[in-house]
Amino acid sequence: MCEGIELVIEAVSENLDLKRAIFSDLERLTPSETILCSNTSGIRISLISEKLQFKERVVGTHFWNPPHIVPCVEVIKSQFGSDEVFHTVVGLMKRLERSLSAF
Repeated sequence: MCEGIELVIEAVSENLDLKRAIFSDLERLTPSETILCSNTSGIRISLISEKLQFKERVVGTHFWNPPHIVPCVEVIKSQFGSDEVFHTVVGLMKRLERSLSAF
């Protein structure tokens, strides 16, 4: 187990099976309070997280490209997501001075 990790952002290709496998590994390797984010632009966060034990800690963080020039990020809460996790990620993106689209 990787202790001390508070947040992970996944940014692999738009492949549901790949993302599910990665999140399954992340769930196994990180503490249950670690927030897990996906940079997906086209896959519903609920589909990525639906098979996880701690699905409430998964949120979408879609950074617009190129992220070092375009400061916009969408923060997406799934049907399983917790309000606390969502608001924590929104707060982090504000501290990183990102323009937000949160839903």
